[in-house]
Amino acid sequence: MTAPPSTPVPAPRSTVTTAPTSITSRAPSAPTSLSLSEAANGTTASVAVDGTITVVLHSTYWTFGALGAPALAVSSGPTPRPGDGCGPTVPGSGCGTVTLVERATTAGTTAISAARTSCGEALRCSPAQSAWSVTIRVG
Repeated sequence: MTAPPSTPVPAPRSTVTTAPTSITSRAPSAPTSLSLSEAANGTTASVAVDGTITVVLHSTYWTFGALGAPALAVSSGPTPRPGDGCGPTVPGSGCGTVTLVERATTAGTTAISAARTSCGEALRCSPAQSAWSVTIRVG
């Protein structure tokens, strides 16, 4: 006697159910201190609320625009330092630095700006040398 033909039995199927995955992306946190100079002109920089922004411009002829702009409060300055980094001070040369320190008080966007008309003793600045501005994002 022969055995009846066998019918293949399908293997059991397994079902995998996955729950939706939640990925939270956080923006990198802003730095708590920021140092700016002429190289930052025309850029945008970020700083955390209660962060400190220090601006050092290399000529005593720089004059800062409105200080303590929205979202910022002046901590110190502007402070001219004749002769800072350029040797003996010659009156009228503009040799030195001007430093401004501001604190970020509230979240928002503002700007720090400065201007000058003289780039040395009896030397008028070109338009590219006469204005400095950086947009500040606080948050």
